[in-house]
Parts: sequence; C-alpha cells; structure tokens
Amino acid sequence: MAEKVSKADQSSRTRTALLTTARELFTKQGYADTSTEEIVRQAGVTRGALYYHFRDKADLFQAVFAEVEDSMQRAIVQSVMEAEGDPWQRATAGSFTFFRLCLNPAIQRILYIDGPAVLNSNTWRGENVGGGISIVRQNLQMFMEHGYIKKYPLEALTRLWFGVYAEAAIYIANAEDREAAVAEVTFCVDELANGLRLQTQG
Repeated sequence: MAEKVSKADQSSRTRTALLTTARELFTKQGYADTSTEEIVRQAGVTRGALYYHFRDKADLFQAVFAEVEDSMQRAIVQSVMEAEGDPWQRATAGSFTFFRLCLNPAIQRILYIDGPAVLNSNTWRGENVGGGISIVRQNLQMFMEHGYIKKYPLEALTRLWFGVYAEAAIYIANAEDREAAVAEVTFCVDELANGLRLQTQG
C-alpha cells in the first residue's frame, strides 16, 4: 500500500513540475518558441513522463490554460466577495479586477495571446467561458431579478456581455500601452453597463 501511495505522490509531483515549468516558459517565451525538450529538461523529468501525463505540447498547454483561467476566476470571485457596497458596486469591483488581471504576463500570454492561436476557436471559447460566463450569467440574472436592469433574454445577453470582456482582454494583451488600455476599457465598459441600468436603481 505504501508503495502505491509513493508512486501516486511521485506522479502528482511530476505533473505539477511539468505544469509549473510549462507555465513559466509559455509566459516568458510563448508557446511557439517553447520546445518539449526544454520543458522536460527544466522540469527535471523524462520525456516519457511528459507523454505519460499529456498527449503532446498542445495538450500540456491546454492544461496550463485551464489552471491560469481557474486562478483568474477565483481572484475575481474573491474581489467581489470582499468589495463593499450594493451588488452593482461589487460587480463593478469584479470587472475592475478582471481588467487589472489582464496585465498579468501569464494571463496575457497564455489566455489571450497564445490561447486563441493554439486552441481552435471552439476549444478556446469553451475553455475560456467555463467559470467566466457563469459569473456573467449570475450577475445579469441577479440584476434583472432585483430591478437594476430590465428583463432581457438571459442567455443572449450573457453571451454578448461576455464577448465584451473577452475582446477587452485581447485588446489589453495586445496593446502597446497596456495600462492605458485598461483605463480605456474600464471607462467604456462602465459606460455600457450604466446605459443598461434603470433610473429607478440609479
């Protein structure tokens, strides 16, 4: 039994080493300029270990993508939970956190620069909308139920509003002046959101 636990722990450590190393290299060099040879060398594992856990470099990238996306969503949820004010103000805090997180090099490169290029459109959208689109949907539903905005077809508005955030993130990631890009998209999204808000909740 002890031997089995030891093997499981070793397997987990190997997978973690691969993910951590790949994340660092993908962030620094980009997907195209990072080889599997470099990943296994820096991770201190064998090439066979890489292919035991992942089919190929693209599969490893997708796993790294999922980890980065998950950490981003958890940070946004935490910022909303810690924010003060009414639900609208807390959601605004979450939006601001999202845009600031888009300045993070790993998020920029892995989610919004290499992500759309490495993953096909459907895969990228599927990986990228899991937690994020749920947050958007929940917020919009809550705003409708509490009279912050009028009733809209929920799924259609969710997809459209999520598209605003996805495109804003890509814009920030590819901007020459990313701080300025964050300020621009924050202003524009605030204006769009306030345009939806009913006067009775102003």
